Amino acid sequence: MSNTTTSGAATPTATELQARFEALQNRGQALAETLQGLAPLKEASQDQQEAFLLAFSDFKLLQKLFEGAQEAANGINILHASKEEIEAAGGIVADIAELAKEVLETMIDQLGVGEAAVRSAIVTDFGRSLDLIETITARAEAQAQIAGKK
Repeated sequence: MSNTTTSGAATPTATELQARFEALQNRGQALAETLQGLAPLKEASQDQQEAFLLAFSDFKLLQKLFEGAQEAANGINILHASKEEIEAAGGIVADIAELAKEVLETMIDQLGVGEAAVRSAIVTDFGRSLDLIETITARAEAQAQIAGKK
């Protein structure tokens, strides 16, 4: 049984989203290294310096987005973990899973929506967040490339 969004497209699995998130994190790390290697730009043109500053600004935004996305990824992993996996992890994971269950139940009760819809929406929303991160990463990479032209 496959979850679908309202557009009929298959909802990605938690594993697929985690892999995509990790790939974006790797690109973010590569961007950080690129920016670090470009500075200082005293001899660069104004266009290159501006491109560097724009890439750096996007990088700082990405850092904040990655923090929020990591929390979302952890939540999705907990939502999709089996009861046995959660019990085996024990400790804080079990506590977080219990809290996530309570939040899920509250959303269902207060909004009058079904559990499957909430779970699907959470996954779809995380995918949309990754789309945003990917767009900003690509924009920063393009600016960094301009900044690095000799």
